[in-house]
Amino acid sequence: MRRRRAIGVFLAISLIATAAATTASAATKPKPKPKPKCNMLLDDRLDDGNVSFAPGQKSKALDIISGDVATGPTQMVAVLRVKSTAISPTTEPYAALGFNWTIATTSSLGQSYAFKVRRSESGISHPTVTVDSVAVPSNLYTFKIVGTTYVWTMKRSASPNLARPKNVFRQFRATSQVFSTNGDDALTSASFYPDRALSCVVAR
Repeated sequence: MRRRRAIGVFLAISLIATAAATTASAATKPKPKPKPKCNMLLDDRLDDGNVSFAPGQKSKALDIISGDVATGPTQMVAVLRVKSTAISPTTEPYAALGFNWTIATTSSLGQSYAFKVRRSESGISHPTVTVDSVAVPSNLYTFKIVGTTYVWTMKRSASPNLARPKNVFRQFRATSQVFSTNGDDALTSASFYPDRALSCVVAR
């Protein structure tokens, strides 16, 4: 009887020790690092940049690849990736008519943010940023071309609603145009980006 009781006590102690060790292991196990949000907008159609009024005429400059919007403590950054940013009479014979690109998103607070740029074969660019269709002053944003990517960087102060908490960006969309006719477009309804979340785009 004593032997059985001793075995029972030993088993109970062993179970308690095992449970404690499992709990301790779970408590000390590091949480997985959050993955950065990337390619919130993605055009899975290849080589679909077209000059609609010139049947069969393809355009690498109008071909949208992907896009992202990211936010940081002081900035909101939008990027639009295209197949080519080379604009010349040789590479893009219709560029003289004017090419336009837009990437936009709508926040959970109801604001619509749109980032646009217009270029011609002379290389002149006319970037604009609007919030709810109201133009943001040019001293509150910058624009640059990095490789095959168009990059807009806006100060958060340009939109007071960016100071409100729990902002989530959705409805990512982009278009390219030549002479006010469609060249390419992309729309992503499932993607979302919480304000200041980790992103593959740097926003300071």
